[in-house]
Amino acid sequence: MTIKQKKNTLTNKNIKKYLIAKKIVEKCSVRQLNSGLSNRNFLVISEKNRYNARTNKKRCTEFKNSLHNESVILTFLGKEKITFSPRSIYYDSAKNIHVVQYVKGRQIYMKGLGDTNIKKVLKHLYIINSLAFDLKKYCEKNKIRYAKPVGNKKLLNSIKKKLKYLENERMYNFAVKWATKKIEEDWENIKVQQKEIFLNHGDPVSNVIANGKQVSLIDWEHAGLSYDPGLANIFLHGELNNQKKKRMVTIYAKLSGNNYEKLLSDTLKRQKQLMIENIVDICEDHLKDRRLRKDKRKLDVALLKGRIKYYDRIFDLLT
Repeated sequence: MTIKQKKNTLTNKNIKKYLIAKKIVEKCSVRQLNSGLSNRNFLVISEKNRYNARTNKKRCTEFKNSLHNESVILTFLGKEKITFSPRSIYYDSAKNIHVVQYVKGRQIYMKGLGDTNIKKVLKHLYIINSLAFDLKKYCEKNKIRYAKPVGNKKLLNSIKKKLKYLENERMYNFAVKWATKKIEEDWENIKVQQKEIFLNHGDPVSNVIANGKQVSLIDWEHAGLSYDPGLANIFLHGELNNQKKKRMVTIYAKLSGNNYEKLLSDTLKRQKQLMIENIVDICEDHLKDRRLRKDKRKLDVALLKGRIKYYDRIFDLLT
């Protein structure tokens, strides 16, 4: 789901003027919200309605298509009558601005979820996982390009290409050696199944909103088709203990009718892939920032080595 975007011009000063000019609201108040790594977010209050105006940060050119992707996904989910995701209100392809329904509530990190809310989140994920075929048909009918799920071979080629780039630039050799070794030793053992396709949220770990008994999922810009249901991402970034991880697999296995042992095995294989990909991406992103965007910030080598040490410690524990 990609289109060429122009650089955004949305700032704190002109957001109100922009929304009124586009007739999204007649009058409103605006304040900036906490923003993520790639996006800036603004709370828009217009009478009884609340919206979130989202735009990419200018330096995050690698995410220039993410809000277009989010607009497609949320429009599709709206047509499917999904109520636990925000509605897409307006998308400006020229300025790459997405206005979505503002979801009230308390943002909860995955590790802070109690058993009741874990069940609700996993039920939500299972519902969207099951919509992969419908999303494909929706995109084909509306002539929207969509990304194919990334299989083992394509993922490996992508990682190797990034490693080659780092090698040629003679940067982060310790990370390159670690990733190369893991690929040589483990890749054949950590290939994931490529029979079933899922609509994966992409990043649910810190994007859960609780409001009373209602639990919603926000920030859908990384959603897309995948060969895994998304549990591996939660395992890698959710800071969960082993008991909670096993509990999640048990709940999802019951929802989906999958065998617990197979689901756990597939999830841990995918988690290993994500570990390798994560280390390589950190190095590549930093190098591109330095070389292409002339960003002089230094990579925290100690932090990266600490992450590699952590991954190394748990790598052999995943079976």
